[in-house]
Amino acid sequence: MEIKIGMVAPSKAGKTSLLATTFSEMQLKLSGNTKGIQYWASDPRTQNAICRVMAEYRAITSSDDIFATPQMSGNVETSDYRFSYTIPVSAGAPQRLNVWFKDFPGGLVGMAEFEEEVGPFIRESTALLVPIPADLMMEWKDTNGVNDPASIRRNIAATCMLRTNDTVAIIKNWVDRRTQAGADSLLIFVPVRCEAYFNDNGGTADKSARVFEAVKELYIDALGLTPESRKRIQVEVHAVDTYGTVELQSVELVETPNGDMLESKFRKRLSAGKDIRSKGAFDILAAISEFELKKSAKALSMKTEELKRKIADRSFWMDIWKWVVDIFSDDKEKRAVVQYMQDNETTYDAISVISTLSRPDDYRRRVVNQITD
Repeated sequence: MEIKIGMVAPSKAGKTSLLATTFSEMQLKLSGNTKGIQYWASDPRTQNAICRVMAEYRAITSSDDIFATPQMSGNVETSDYRFSYTIPVSAGAPQRLNVWFKDFPGGLVGMAEFEEEVGPFIRESTALLVPIPADLMMEWKDTNGVNDPASIRRNIAATCMLRTNDTVAIIKNWVDRRTQAGADSLLIFVPVRCEAYFNDNGGTADKSARVFEAVKELYIDALGLTPESRKRIQVEVHAVDTYGTVELQSVELVETPNGDMLESKFRKRLSAGKDIRSKGAFDILAAISEFELKKSAKALSMKTEELKRKIADRSFWMDIWKWVVDIFSDDKEKRAVVQYMQDNETTYDAISVISTLSRPDDYRRRVVNQITD
């Protein structure tokens, strides 16, 4: 079984760093789980990319107390990143749930090459992630509508670096296509580098409400969701501390040959004995897993929790499916869903476990438009 997850964001927005953080958190969360589920990079290229990102960050942040926004080398070409949940079974080879991302040079956003290299994958993705550098977004928020020259320059710089018009256009195209196809889908906006705006992971300020307001104003309102798309597209916002070890010092306006840019300065955080790590990335994959279960439950006219209870009760698995098939014996579509789940029964078991490992509260997560129970 394979889940395709699309991403859209401009250069230096944190796409690759988000994948590395997700991978790190996922391995930690699944460590020692009773089902024996493991999470792997499923090819050497993916593993090497994750190692490179984490090594680059450590190298950048190890020398100075104050440093500029970690400037990873970024992608010079479009890359497929594949991760796998490996699920033991009683006999035969372990079953795998493959999660497939496509990372790409952010400079493709707004270019014709984006449609050629990334467009087909995005259209097939059941979930779309939109990483947003929170430091830039909050500069936009704080300067929006302020009419002094310095604020106007900073607002323009933030808008240009976020590439909001091009990014929203890509998201809207995905939303419209998924709606027209009648495909229930999940859209997640992911503010990253949120260490300065939340106080649940060693941070001292609580600006969470303004972070969610900025996402709504800058992206969600601009989408103009129609009544039809609101029935098909679940929209969520998940805030992530990408590294969990730094705090924002300042955001400076810098003149360059290509126009004004914003450069964020970070300072290494002293944890004072606290266990400060990245936070929130795992919740994204857990939300996607939960959404997959909800889609199946919706197709079977069941409550999600009821379906999860049946999946968890492995000793009655065949009786469960006999009951479901008998109930829907004259419904070809529902029988097809049942057959698909039976063919991937241990994969659905893993999805159910992963969805229950995270219980994100409203402090870091907002469900803006919900389409399932």
